[in-house]
Amino acid sequence: MQNNEQNLNAEQAAPAVEPVQQVQQAADAAAPSPLATYEAMNASAPVVDASVIEERVKRAAGERKSSPLGAIRDENKRRRDGENREGKEGKDGKKEGRRERRERPTAAPRGPLSSVPTPNRRARLSDDLEDEFNALLSGESLDSLMKNDKENVGGATLEEGTKVRCRVEAVQRDSVFVDVGGREHGLIPLKQFPEDAQPTVGQEFDAVVSRFNAEDGVYDVSLPLAAAEVGDWLSLTVGAIVEARVTGANKGGLECEVGRLRAFMPSGQIDRFFVQNAEQFVGERWKCVVTEVNPERRNLVVSRRVLIEREREELREKTISELAVGQAREGLVRNIIAVGAFVDLGGVDGFLPVSEMSWGRVSDPNEVVKVGERINVIVTKIDLERNRISLSYKDAASDPWKKIDETFVEGDKTRGRVTNVMAFGAFVELAPGVEGLVHISEICYKRIAQVSDALQVGDFVDVQILSIDREKRKISLSIKRLTPDPREEAKRQRDAESAAAEAAADAQAEAEAAAVRERIKKNRPKGPLMGGLSNAGDNPFGLHF
Repeated sequence: MQNNEQNLNAEQAAPAVEPVQQVQQAADAAAPSPLATYEAMNASAPVVDASVIEERVKRAAGERKSSPLGAIRDENKRRRDGENREGKEGKDGKKEGRRERRERPTAAPRGPLSSVPTPNRRARLSDDLEDEFNALLSGESLDSLMKNDKENVGGATLEEGTKVRCRVEAVQRDSVFVDVGGREHGLIPLKQFPEDAQPTVGQEFDAVVSRFNAEDGVYDVSLPLAAAEVGDWLSLTVGAIVEARVTGANKGGLECEVGRLRAFMPSGQIDRFFVQNAEQFVGERWKCVVTEVNPERRNLVVSRRVLIEREREELREKTISELAVGQAREGLVRNIIAVGAFVDLGGVDGFLPVSEMSWGRVSDPNEVVKVGERINVIVTKIDLERNRISLSYKDAASDPWKKIDETFVEGDKTRGRVTNVMAFGAFVELAPGVEGLVHISEICYKRIAQVSDALQVGDFVDVQILSIDREKRKISLSIKRLTPDPREEAKRQRDAESAAAEAAADAQAEAEAAAVRERIKKNRPKGPLMGGLSNAGDNPFGLHF
């Protein structure tokens, strides 16, 4: 108990948690350097360019076309798409008809076969019953009888392990006589109290009921987390707290010694979570709770998990009263699973999702945290009704989106790694914690049936940044815009050929017109014509007067 008080005092003396705003301000003052992109980190990595993508798409289309399964799948898709709306409405009508048949009201249940009338609970008692009831009261009020009965029932039903509020009534030799409430009393061994904290008459404290001593008519009570001395089988009771030393390990659990007795601790009772390597605990001493005692079969079973849960329950209320969204706390990693880790905040477990472990993608949580490691986390969500507390391990100061404008600019070319392939596009990681989307229409100029035909997870690609949305943390990327559009190139070639053909036609027409003019010039007479006609240049009509 002394150690528990020291730990509690140490926790109270610890500095209060620092708000997230102060953490962010201190980190902003540090001014971290700009992010390193994949273009710099993987300059020598093979890049999947447009020619590789086009070759992959062509090969995938050929394989799909030549595959019998692909042909059957395409035929089924065309058949499903060809179903008209009338057929669909007909199916909906059939479903509606079946629904109406299901919702058809059933016949009303039959009445009772017996004709015996049901007694009315609000009706007045008969004269005989009322006289008998008044005689039982014996002049005492009904409220006082109910109060006394409630106190007697409550005092006689204290179960093992119940936490009660005790008041010291007397200290006699090796025992402390206490009042546990409800007209019940109990005894606590005096040796459970520290030497510097001896009990006094009238002192109140919390204790735990061990068992009911029917011979003396009192409860055996012990201080919370106090270990009892074990000498023989008669001194052991279910629910008692004892000290056990781990002597060995087997497939089922741990072999222990409780005093001079051999005990066993199942593997599921070692800790709150499953323990894979039980041999690491050999030689340690733990406080445990007795869960099973059978002197005839020499069977003694203890549990450390029950005691841990009791300790956590005592800390739970204190921790919950201190928790707040946005608070930074220190926690102990208890267990790691594929989608995250459970962190003990002090009597309360919080869940750290794998998406909140790092700004970048995390494939294995064990690469970020380890079981038994103490980490600083931030409380992001509290749901006490569902008993869920969400945490984050991301350092708010190292958020790569804070200086995204300094690292990436719209229209720039950069290099990234494909992290995920979806039906609508592929996600490309430009830097740790910064991802952009290449839509399926921005991968290649040719039509792509599936994104996986062109890109695969792990490919390094060169992309062009189309747009950056800092508020929504979205970046639009394009691969095809880094290469000329073959359709535009073909259009320009067609336009050039058309312009050349038109110019050639105009030149030919001009040449033909020039030849005609030259022939007319040659055939014009040199002297005056007979009949009053003239070829004078000043007389365009050729008339001579």
